[in-house]
Amino acid sequence: MSTNRRELLKTVGMLGSLLLLEGCQLIPQPVPTCNKNSQDKMRPQQIASLYPPENTIFPPLDHEMPLSQAHVLEIELGNRKGKTIDFPSSVKLFFDSREVTQEASFRSGCPMPQGEFRVVAQPVCGWVQYQLIGPLKLGKHVTRISFKNNKGQSFSYDWAFYLDPGDGSGLHDLCPEDRVVPPQMGIGLPAHNETILTTEEILIWVGFVREEILSLDSVKVFHDDKEVTSQIQWGQPPLRGDGQTTFIHRTPPGILSLGKHIVKVQFQDKSGKTISYDWNFYIQPAD
Repeated sequence: MSTNRRELLKTVGMLGSLLLLEGCQLIPQPVPTCNKNSQDKMRPQQIASLYPPENTIFPPLDHEMPLSQAHVLEIELGNRKGKTIDFPSSVKLFFDSREVTQEASFRSGCPMPQGEFRVVAQPVCGWVQYQLIGPLKLGKHVTRISFKNNKGQSFSYDWAFYLDPGDGSGLHDLCPEDRVVPPQMGIGLPAHNETILTTEEILIWVGFVREEILSLDSVKVFHDDKEVTSQIQWGQPPLRGDGQTTFIHRTPPGILSLGKHIVKVQFQDKSGKTISYDWNFYIQPAD
């Protein structure tokens, strides 16, 4: 897989992300036990990116896709403002409650080489990868990563993705707290629960599969309940991918208050039905 294509899939997490599940047999999802989870838990600052992107849906692949395109979980870890990770000795990885640390691969090195589509606010100094092996059940799959910093403090984070063949059979038993990104769109920046420092520009960036929405005119964007649709720029960097159109909204550093912020996107699908999705990010001091 080319570097550009891989970075596009990692960053946008849209329908092109079907590369994940090729060849995996799907089995029914049991009824879940609903408990309060980490949906609104602030992501540790040392986590630079997650793949699959959080809360995204992955349908089965076309069997004509090349087998060489691996199905992997991938986490990028960085050292941010002195928040150094004890890497890799303190890192543990769990997939659907089973520890898979020994089966994962680790790679280190700073700084991360910048790809054409890559936008990262911090140096990435460690990569954790785990190759998914079928059969994989329909429905929700949860990954947890835990690690310690150089002072011995422990951190952990859980995130989910969902398997659904397109008929909703993998989504009907979701818990009330579960969020699922509509398949017509893909979250770019900020990621759900991401931590952004006061010294960093905030980029709200979302992509749409053009043929899956009624029109770009149906898109509305809200930031902390204030509509900012008139301020967005369509077709702007960092990415304009195949079959998709992106928009971006910029806020300079130091403008937003500390704490939790909410982004909401509303649009109409090709049948005219109104769909909305909201997610959180957090502003933290840069000290």
